Amino acid sequence: MMTHWYLIGFYFVMAVFIIKYLVSWIFGDVDVDFDIDGDMDFDISSMLSFKGVLHFLIGFLGYLSVTARFSSTYVIDEPYKFSTGNYMGAIICGIIFMIILWYAYNITAKFSHENTDMPDFTNCEGRILANNGDGTYEVLIFTSAGSYKKTVRSGANETSIEVGSVVRILKINNEYVI
Repeated sequence: MMTHWYLIGFYFVMAVFIIKYLVSWIFGDVDVDFDIDGDMDFDISSMLSFKGVLHFLIGFLGYLSVTARFSSTYVIDEPYKFSTGNYMGAIICGIIFMIILWYAYNITAKFSHENTDMPDFTNCEGRILANNGDGTYEVLIFTSAGSYKKTVRSGANETSIEVGSVVRILKINNEYVI
């Protein structure tokens, strides 16, 4: 019996939303697309994605459910008869909900960006990981911000440095050397 279709729809959409939320927390959100510059651009396709439609339905069906429940003519056993104004309000609420959650996802996605700025490695210590054989070495450089793997050139008087050796990084002519 589909007397309260809006409640059934709202509960179903909320269940899908909660399951999707839990899955994204456990396995990560894989449907976020970043441009080369790392900034997410606004486009209609992201608003009309599964996530966007889900958010619209939460707002739309939530508005109808609240309107029916708090109406002075609400009867538990009978379906509520919505007016055209109720449907228009539900559509507007769904669109607003969809846009607000799209912006919320945008803001939280910016928090997950990694810092790609490379610090200055001058006078930092590093450990030789590999000898490339052409006078360059793969070095794991230790900084206060973490460890970085970088290819550096050996200095003029260095012929062969053993793998595992701890070295100090210098900068000569805008090039890192050991």
